[in-house]
Amino acid sequence: MKINPPPPTCDQCKHMPRWERINGPDQSVRLDDGREVTRRGQVWVCTHCGHQVPVSFEAWT
Repeated sequence: MKINPPPPTCDQCKHMPRWERINGPDQSVRLDDGREVTRRGQVWVCTHCGHQVPVSFEAWT
């Protein structure tokens, strides 16, 4: 399946962040300001505020 790209802006902080894709159990992500957050699952993480958005898939047709 094809992975859809993350949204252009973060709903939480309204910035156009660099998104980092997380896939699996607890993983740490370093934010732009140096903080570390832990996220899990198949998500895109905003590197500005730590907000997560579920990864969506597009079926091949």
